Amino acid sequence: MTLSRRFLSFPVAQGSVAYLLVGGGAGGFSGYAATGGAGGGVRSSYSTEASGGPNGVVEDMLSFSSGTTYTITVGAGGARLGNTVAPTWAGTGGVSSISGSDITTVTTTGSTSHSGGTSRDEGYVAGAGNSAYGGGGGGGAGQVGGATVAYTYYGGDGGDGQTSTITGSSVVRGGGAGGIGSSYGSYTTVASGGAGGGADAILPFGRASVDGNDGTDGLGGGGSGRNIHYYHSGYYGGAGGSGCVILRMPTAEYSGTVTGSPSVSTSGSDTIIHWTGSGTYTH
Repeated sequence: MTLSRRFLSFPVAQGSVAYLLVGGGAGGFSGYAATGGAGGGVRSSYSTEASGGPNGVVEDMLSFSSGTTYTITVGAGGARLGNTVAPTWAGTGGVSSISGSDITTVTTTGSTSHSGGTSRDEGYVAGAGNSAYGGGGGGGAGQVGGATVAYTYYGGDGGDGQTSTITGSSVVRGGGAGGIGSSYGSYTTVASGGAGGGADAILPFGRASVDGNDGTDGLGGGGSGRNIHYYHSGYYGGAGGSGCVILRMPTAEYSGTVTGSPSVSTSGSDTIIHWTGSGTYTH
């Protein structure tokens, strides 16, 4: 019988600390081809789970010292921008990190303000867009954003994020947002956000006088954009979702001294500390 990976537990070796970092997702772009915001970058040292992006590797685990305090920084989601009649890059997601006096700081990127552009760290680029047909989907931590298909007037779907089981359950984080279709289309369907908190697109101008949708906080999801038009100059692209930091270590070595109100749980012989806001851990 084959067991689902969701129910498997991979204990961390004594003296080691596994981590998962997710940066903040980008806010949505405001332009004629409204590209979806990218999901936050992902770095992982747990089990065989690689960091995000095409060059992602399984990082080395950390080694903490007794009595040392480690600072946990959770990246905020990219700002909601685009209240103009001209193209506007949206807000860049914030950086997530783990730092301490005896370790090299581990940092993952927040997604860039233009959905990754032509290159990204710990994530994938946006799908190709076309100003006549619509915007590409925002790149996710685990997948390239979907491209706009010519003559369909649909935006591309957001790229999926990266899957991790560090908490004992399978969770996807860092999904990109869907791209906005062209106003010339007569459709009523919008592009989907990528798995892992990416926001669904909204209808183009002329059909939806609303702000873009926000990415999901705690997952680093990208926010959807909006088409620019002088009739709709009072509306914004969506905000990116904030990221998170997760540590997993043997329960016998967990001190219980934390700040920042993380959730604390156990899986097998390990303890998992999950921050969605900044804080500290003293080993």
